[in-house]
Amino acid sequence: MMRPDAVLREAWRNVQSGAAKAGWLSTALILVISLTSWAELCTVGALDARARDYHGAAASIRVLKTEGTVDPQRCDALAKTSGVQSAGALKSVPSIAISSLPGITTPAFETTLGFQAVLGLEKDLKQGVLVSEPLAKRWQVGSGDTLETDRGPVYVAAVFPYPESDGRDSRLANAVLIPTLSQGPFDECWADVWPSTAAFDSLLRASQRAGNTDGPAMVSTLNPTRGAMFNGADEYQNRLTRYAPLASGLLGLVIALLGGHRRRLEYASSRHAGVARADLTLVALVESAVWAGASCLIAMAFVLLTARLGVPAIAVPLYGQIVLIGAAGFLGATTGGLLAAAASREGQFFKHFKERS
Repeated sequence: MMRPDAVLREAWRNVQSGAAKAGWLSTALILVISLTSWAELCTVGALDARARDYHGAAASIRVLKTEGTVDPQRCDALAKTSGVQSAGALKSVPSIAISSLPGITTPAFETTLGFQAVLGLEKDLKQGVLVSEPLAKRWQVGSGDTLETDRGPVYVAAVFPYPESDGRDSRLANAVLIPTLSQGPFDECWADVWPSTAAFDSLLRASQRAGNTDGPAMVSTLNPTRGAMFNGADEYQNRLTRYAPLASGLLGLVIALLGGHRRRLEYASSRHAGVARADLTLVALVESAVWAGASCLIAMAFVLLTARLGVPAIAVPLYGQIVLIGAAGFLGATTGGLLAAAASREGQFFKHFKERS
């Protein structure tokens, strides 16, 4: 039985001399770990981009439309529910006319205070009106300005973002919103549900006033062009690249076995010369650990660095998965190196000698 220091010296000599085939084996494993890691990063990155687009286009906002039956307090209270980022009620009121635009009226809506969060506004504005960015641009007004209307001077409390061309319900892009503390019935309840799920539709319907639920209560997405629902969690759980660690481990195993196959004559010769199977296997294991460990560290450093530069939004959350892929590749390679050496037979020496290239 070889002493531990002798095993280490022999393994290091084999790596340095090229007998362990460490060069091409290491290169192959680096490619395997890097490619499987980037396959995972690209898959999750694409899913993350779709999720951001879906949420950014307001498709996550669920809208309950039921004329004159929405309770404003119940609707605003939905924002306290886990999974609902914001909620508020809306109802149509008579149009408003701007004095500088005679003969033209602009749609107007009353909203609850909670509706401001649905629009992306942080403050609870109780005075004045809210104007969409497209309308404010056409009227050349901004927050703090005053509009002369058929209802007298109106203070513009805020301008809210509301794109006209991303497919969302376009009514508010050309409307004036009037925050109110009114407790009367409203026509619609909006709730930004994220992550997106239809499970909250029943809660939206519960915002209707008791005794006023006989009519149809339709719930839909504010932006149907992005799809009725985004099942990001299901897509993540069912993604093909969830098997990336397994693929890395199996490919690492195959690479090491191929390397061992190339050294079958060397292994059989050692056995023929009297080297114990345990010693030969231990040396091969150390050799594999050296080149596989170096490959794993190089590949993970490269992937993690490029991920921070290329897909910073998901790089940190996927660090654990990248490390798992690298560790699987290392484990597969060391296992393959061990098995290849353990499978060698002294009796195959002359056979391999005749087959040598």
